[in-house]
Amino acid sequence: MQCARAIALVLCALFAAGDAFKAKTVGAVEDSSNGNPIRKVVAMMEKMAKKIAAEGEKEADLYDKFECYCKKTAAELETSISEQEAGPITQADIDSREAEIKSLEQEVEALKTDRVGEE
Repeated sequence: MQCARAIALVLCALFAAGDAFKAKTVGAVEDSSNGNPIRKVVAMMEKMAKKIAAEGEKEADLYDKFECYCKKTAAELETSISEQEAGPITQADIDSREAEIKSLEQEVEALKTDRVGEE
């Protein structure tokens, strides 16, 4: 009988000690920023993972925009090339552009002399 009482007392003491240990470890987990270096490292790695995920989203967005730009530019270049291949520049086009350039140069000279004359 006394043996049973002794066992019961030991078991009660163990349960009480277990509850105290449990309360102490739960408090330590809650105060992880104060002293537990492993908890600090884990928290830092979690922050880094969030930051990397955000950067990945930004990179994906930039990639999508750049891909759209490339497709648009490629389409414009293809259109321009096909237009040039369909209607190449002839000597008549070159002559008309040279005549236009000469007339514009003469007009600029005339305007310059008028401006100098007004001063």
